[in-house]
Amino acid sequence: MRTMLASNPSLATSVDEHQFQPIHILDMECNEDILDLLLANGATSTPETMRE
Repeated sequence: MRTMLASNPSLATSVDEHQFQPIHILDMECNEDILDLLLANGATSTPETMRE
């Protein structure tokens, strides 16, 4: 993941077909290292990133 984000930081805020961002997946399987990595690359955990 570090390599992928280093070459393309926008992956941290990308959305899938269900409008989920990578940070939303951490709600199901929390990994503090990945959370820190996503946040360092622009991911946010604000209500604006939550699915309607």
